[in-house]
Amino acid sequence: MGDDKDTGKIVAVNEPASVPPTAGFAASLQKLLKVLVLSTSVAVVILGSIVILETIQRRKLQIQNDPQVAAAWLAGVRYGSDCSLTPHHGLTTLLKRIGLRLPQVHHTLLSHFQGANGSMEVWLGYISHLTNQPRLVCEPVGSTVFYDNLGQSYRGFLDLQPGFVGLFLPGYDHAARTITCVVHWLPANNDAAKVSKPMRFEIKLPSASRKLPPAPSIGYSAVASQQGVTVGISHVRLSEALNGDYRNGQRELTFHLHTVGGAVWARNMNMAELEDDQSIPTSDAVSIVDPYGMNIVMPHTFISRMRSFVTGAPFTVEHASVWVAPVSGAGESTDVVKIVLPIKPTHSARVIPFQLLVRVKQDIII
Repeated sequence: MGDDKDTGKIVAVNEPASVPPTAGFAASLQKLLKVLVLSTSVAVVILGSIVILETIQRRKLQIQNDPQVAAAWLAGVRYGSDCSLTPHHGLTTLLKRIGLRLPQVHHTLLSHFQGANGSMEVWLGYISHLTNQPRLVCEPVGSTVFYDNLGQSYRGFLDLQPGFVGLFLPGYDHAARTITCVVHWLPANNDAAKVSKPMRFEIKLPSASRKLPPAPSIGYSAVASQQGVTVGISHVRLSEALNGDYRNGQRELTFHLHTVGGAVWARNMNMAELEDDQSIPTSDAVSIVDPYGMNIVMPHTFISRMRSFVTGAPFTVEHASVWVAPVSGAGESTDVVKIVLPIKPTHSARVIPFQLLVRVKQDIII
C-alpha cells in the first residue's frame, strides 16, 4: 500500500484584516480638519494683528473728520534744528479704507523755519471737502494754538504746504509732558462762512529729567572769581510770553551783570555796547541753560543792554549793567538757570569761562 499523504488538500492562510473604507476616510478627514483649524487660527491671528496695528496707527494719526469742510490728521512731529518730515508711506491706503482719498505723497515736507535744539513742528495733513477749494488753512481756536499740561499757552507759526500745514513752535517748557493744539479749518481765501468744527490733537513730549539743583538751594545772586577776575550776576527775571517774530524769542530773560578785572567776550552779545575792547569775538557764546539742561538763548540773536525809554542810555544799577536775552523754551519750571559767560581778562587775551547758578524771579521788576 502507498504513503498516506494528503494530496490536493487546500490549506487556509491567515491574511491581515482589511481596514474598512469608512475608517480611513475618517482619519484623513480628521487630519484635514486639524490643518484647517490651524490655518484658520493663523489667519485669524494675522488679520487680528493687522486690525490692531491699523487701529494703533489710526489712533496715532488722530484722524478727525468734518464732512462739511475737511478731514485732518496728525502727520508727524519733528524736533530740533531740522523739522522736515517724510509722510508715512502707508497713509494713502489707510485713509482710503475709511473713505478718504489722498493723492500719493512721495516728497519730503521741508520746513520753512530754522529751528533750534528745543523747537518742534507739528505737521497736520488735511483733505478738503469743499467744492473747488482744495487749499485750506488752519487757525487757532482761541488766542493761541498750543497749550501744555501745565496750563501754559504758546503761539505757533504756520508752515503752509500743499495738503499739509506745519505748526512751528520755537520752544516749550521742558517740564511739560504733553502739548495740545486745537484748530479749525477754513478755505485759503478766509471764507469765514465755511469753518470746520474744532479739531484737537495731543502730542506726547519727549521725557526730560532735571539737571540743575532745586530752586530753594540756589540764591538769587551769584559771584565767582578766577585768575584775578570776578563776575557777579543777580536780578534774573523771566518776562511774560511775547507775541512778536519767533526769531526774537518767546520771552525775555533779564539779568544784572557786574565784572571786575575783565569783560564778557562772546559773539552773541552786542559788543558795541561794551565799554572796553570793540573788536568782535568769533567763537565763544553766552549760554543760558534751563533746569533740564537745554540752552534757551535763541540762536542768531544778540543779548543786548537794556536802555532807558526816556534817554536811550544803557541802564546801570549799582555798578551793574542790565542785559536782556531773547529766550525760547522757558516757562514756569524755569526757576533756576546756569549762565555760562566767556570772560576776557583786562590784561590777557585768554578767555576764561564762568558758570554761575542763579535762581530766577517770576516778577517783572527790573
